[in-house]
Amino acid sequence: MTDLTAASNADLFRTYASVLRELRRRGVVRTNNAPVGDYAEWLCHRHFGGRLATNSEKSFDLQTDDGVLIQVKARVVSAKIVPGQRQTSPFRSWDFDAAAFVMLERSGLLG
Repeated sequence: MTDLTAASNADLFRTYASVLRELRRRGVVRTNNAPVGDYAEWLCHRHFGGRLATNSEKSFDLQTDDGVLIQVKARVVSAKIVPGQRQTSPFRSWDFDAAAFVMLERSGLLG
């Protein structure tokens, strides 16, 4: 892995933008937002199948082949649980059938 400690802020943002472009090209993320939410949706899509909702859909993120609407929530957590770190963004709608909560451990996948 590249040591980024000597990089300027501008260089870090350029690298971040390049990483997001590559993740979008691979279909892992779909927006320029922080990639955790998009990645969680991608993981759930791989697991449950079906189709991802459009980015502007407020009620659900994924519809399975049998019509189940799934709202996906994601959070990066540390290996040692601290108060509040499992909180996710609020539901903007309750028009879904199931919720999938994806917790990504900081010390594993995300470093």
